Order: sequence, then structure tokens, then C-alpha cells
Amino acid sequence: MSEFVKMLLALSLSGTLLLSATLILKKFYKNLFSRCWQYYILLLVAARFLLPVVFDYNITGYLYGMAVNAWQDNMPDETVTDVKSTANIKETKEIKKVIGIKETQTDIKNNIKQDIKNTAKNIPFYSYLLNGIKGIYKYCFYIWLIPAVVLIVHKISVYRGFINYIRATGTPVQDIATLNLLAEFGEKLGIKKAVELYCSPAVSSPVLAGFFRPYIIIPASHIEDKKLFYVFLHELVHYKRRDIFYKWFIQIIICVHWFNPFTRLLSKEVNKACELSCDEAVISMLDKNERRVYGDTLLSFVQTKETYKNPLGTVTLTEGAKQLKERLGAIMYFKKKSAIIKIATVIVTIIICFNFLAAGAYAARNRQDSTEVIKNTDNIKNKEDINLRGDNRLISYRQRGFYCSPYIFEMGWDLREEEEKLYPYKAKVILDDDSGIIVHFDDKIKKYCKDKEVLNAAGRLVSSIKKNNTIIKIPLVTRVTYVKPEDIPDYAEKYYKKGDLIGFTALFPELSKEERSRYLNKMYNSDNRIVFFASVTENIDRDLFLTYLDKSSEGTKKVNFFSVLASYAKYEDLKYYIKKSYKSGDTARFAILSGYMSVKDKKKWLAKAKKDKKTAFCAILTDK
Repeated sequence: MSEFVKMLLALSLSGTLLLSATLILKKFYKNLFSRCWQYYILLLVAARFLLPVVFDYNITGYLYGMAVNAWQDNMPDETVTDVKSTANIKETKEIKKVIGIKETQTDIKNNIKQDIKNTAKNIPFYSYLLNGIKGIYKYCFYIWLIPAVVLIVHKISVYRGFINYIRATGTPVQDIATLNLLAEFGEKLGIKKAVELYCSPAVSSPVLAGFFRPYIIIPASHIEDKKLFYVFLHELVHYKRRDIFYKWFIQIIICVHWFNPFTRLLSKEVNKACELSCDEAVISMLDKNERRVYGDTLLSFVQTKETYKNPLGTVTLTEGAKQLKERLGAIMYFKKKSAIIKIATVIVTIIICFNFLAAGAYAARNRQDSTEVIKNTDNIKNKEDINLRGDNRLISYRQRGFYCSPYIFEMGWDLREEEEKLYPYKAKVILDDDSGIIVHFDDKIKKYCKDKEVLNAAGRLVSSIKKNNTIIKIPLVTRVTYVKPEDIPDYAEKYYKKGDLIGFTALFPELSKEERSRYLNKMYNSDNRIVFFASVTENIDRDLFLTYLDKSSEGTKKVNFFSVLASYAKYEDLKYYIKKSYKSGDTARFAILSGYMSVKDKKKWLAKAKKDKKTAFCAILTDK
């Protein structure tokens, strides 16, 4: 839901930007370009409020990035290291990290937001502010949804009320000559559907209503036959162009973006352009004298007040005296556009279309960033991906916490060569085989580049890592914390309470068997800390591992724990739980286990599910 709110706000901003740019350009083309073009170009502006179709780099995405960067830049320097090294991140992201699933850009954005929040906890003002924003932000979707639904229901009710009122108080026109005139014009304009004609005291100006069953409602007072000619022509042109659908499209935008006053301005511009373009279409079919009579017809319907002023979702012959002046002027000075004006129209259309894309939206930047992240993670073997910030861009990178007495290191490796420049502080460390390797340090801990004890410990750490990962190059250290061996239990407890995942997982293997068992029990039972449990699962001895695997295979509350444990289990052990979940109808766990099945076993279980007519299991096992 939060992503939906971001998208909504981005579309609202981009729509406002495009509308503003169009209104500025209008000052130059207002009296030059076709009124019809001016009307339909607003449809493109309206679409900007609803369609997230944009360039990869756009204004809204740029403004969003500036806002995020400004927020981070205002954080105190001493907390930046913690932002990079802390691991108090969302459970779903950490589970993916542990079991080897690559992050999406949504995960990256969530990570940055959580890092900012964690930093803010140490700053009273930011903590207070962020907690307040968080409290409101959780309900942003509902804060938006309720007024939007109320508005749309209200608008539909008003429209239906008007139609029902017309049917109740109005009378169908029975005059054969009038109906024949209406039918004749409809035939000339190529309108095949019958248009009904009503006479009602509810209106003082002719009105067209109805989506699929069109009505023309004329005032109850007598209208001269020559005026009916122009009334029918005007309203039928509206119907032929489907202007009612256009107007309701704008009403939907107003409901969706009820918080944006610019949508009301858009509606006002569309209503004005609608009548001017309709007038242009009508007078293009008339000679000079007929245009004068058409203008007199418009004037005659602005004399009295109407019961339903500007009925919602309808198109009227006249919408007020202020607009009438401009309409009459357009009628008086109407002339066909020259070739130069047509070429200029094409150029301005291209400019506005470019602005449509350049105004941008939040989602477009997401797609681009996501592509970059996936591309950057192609060569990563150890899929423990996290994100470091450097050179104002996101870098896909892997790192984790280690303890090499007496220091906790947060270290990663296989930093790309082009990213080395972002971390100029480095030192050569000697490994156990007397070879050397360059280790980079984050600029917030640059002082350790010259600390011999830290460099010796870093050398031992890299040596131990190389035993399990022979190819390790360009290591990067982002955190160094001094912890005496005798203080490990106290620090582990501190990190566990604080939610420091990196610190805790670095120290967990150093704890006694009893202490590890105690923490696992807390994570699983009382604290329900799936993230912490997932991060230390590889350090659980086999007997205890199987105990938790069996415990998590029961009921509905521990499916997440079961998913984590299954990713570390041997397939021979999982076969028992595949049978168990199938027999008990546990589709959640069966779906998890299906990911570890061989092709042969999957086919065997699919055949069995089909035979047993268990459609849910068939769906899980079917790749289509």
C-alpha cells in the first residue's frame, strides 16, 4: 500500500507539472491553434494524472531522489556509519538475504528508509518526527481511499439524481416535426443510435446526458424552430465526440487526486475547452449569417437561472456569461488555420508529449534502478546482498558480520573495480600464507587503516574466509568494533536487545552451546524473531536443527521458520515433511518444499495430486 501511495503522489505531482507547463504554453497558442486541438491536448494532460508512463530519468524521479538525499545529508556524521552497518531491517528482506534471494529495488528503498529510521532513534527530534510520520503514514492509503470513495459515490448519486429528476418531472417531446428535425441532424452527423428528447423545467439551457442511452433535455419554455436547429446541432456534436465520457474521466481524476487543487483547475479548463471546441466544430458547418444566429442562440440561454446549475457529468449549451464572451469572440473571428499554424501545432504537440514523459513518476526510476541492481548482482556467488551508498547512487554489494578476536568486522568482498574509487582509504594486510591483499575501509572508519592490531585481525579474518571461498578480492570493511572475548556474552545480549543483527550474528558462533540454545529458544518462542533466527541457522548443530525443523512443521504460526530451516536441510530430511504436508493438506509448507524437489519427484507428486484430485497441490506443482 505504501508503494501505491508513493505512486499516487508522484502521478499527482507529475500531472500538476504537465498542467502548469501546458497552461504556460497556452498563453502563446490560445488564439492561434485549433480549439479542438486545445481540447484534446488536455486529455493527454489528464492521462498524466493516472498513467505511470515515463522516461527512465524524469523530473518527479529527480525530485524524489533529491528529497531522499537531503534527508540523509542532514543526519549527523557520527551516525552515518551506523546507517551503513546496522542490520535492523525488515524481516522479508533479511530472510531473502539469508536463503540467497536477490533483492528487488523495493527492498533497497525499504532498506534505506529503515536505516534512516534507525539513525533517527539516537536523535530525539528526528525520532519524534519520524515516529509521528510513521504513525500517519501507516494509514495513508485509508486516508486517501475513504474520501476518494465518498467523492465518487457522491458524484454518481448526484448524476443519477439528476437523471431521475428529469424522468420524473420532464416530459418526452411528442412533436413530430421536432423529433424529425432531431433525427435528421443525427443522420447527417452519422449518429445511428436514437437520441431521446425531453422537456423539463429543471434546466434553463439545453443539456446532453446519458452514457449509452443519450438524452437531450431542453427548457420547458418555448424555443423557436430556428434555435432548435442550432441546439440539436450543438448537442449532437457533443454526443458524437463522446464528451460525456471525457468529462467523467476528469471526474474520476478529481476523485482519485481529491487532495490536489490543480485537478479542479484541470476540470475548469476542460469544460471551457469542451464548449469552445464544440462551437468550432458547429460553426465550421455554418456560413457567416448562420454563425451570427448561432451566437444569438447562445445568448438567449443565459438569461435565467437553472434549477440544476451545471449538472454533473453532462454537457450543456451554455455554462455561464463569463465563458460566453470568449465563445462569441471565437465565433466572430473564426477562420481556418493556415499550413504554418498546422506545422506549429505539430511542434507544440511534440513538446507537450515530451513533457508528458519528462514530468515522470516514482515508478519509472524504480524500474531503472531495479535493472541496474540485477545486472550488478549477476556475478555474485554468495547471495547475501545488501546496499552501500556511494557517489549518490546505490551499489549492489554483499557483506556480513564476523568476529576475529578481539574485533567485530562488518566486511564484504568482490567490490567492483569501478567502485574502488568510492573508498580511497585502504591498507595492505598479510594473510596466513604470507601473501598480501588490499583491504578498503569506509571513510567513517578510516582511522583503522593505520591500526596494526586491526590490520592483523583483518588479515586473519580474510584468511579464514578464503578457506571456504578461494576467490576473494577487493574486501571492504564498513565497521570495526572492539569486543574482548570475555565480554562477548554481554555484547551479544546488548546487540540482541538493540536489534543489531550484524553485531549479534558475528558473536553468536562464539557463544557457548547453552547460550546459543537459549537465544534460539527466545527467537523461536517468545520473541518470534524470524530475522535473527534465519541469520544464525547455519550455526545450529544437527540435532537441534532437526528439532526446530520438526517443531516448525506443525500448525500455522511457524511457516516462516520452517521456510528458513528447509533452505538449510538435506533433501533426504525434507522428503519426510513433503509426505507429511501433503497428507495433512498443508499447502503452505508443501509449496515451500516443492522448490527443493527434483524434476522427477515433482512429476511423481503431480501425478499423485491429479489422481487424488487435489487441485491446490496440482497448482503448486504445475510450472505453467
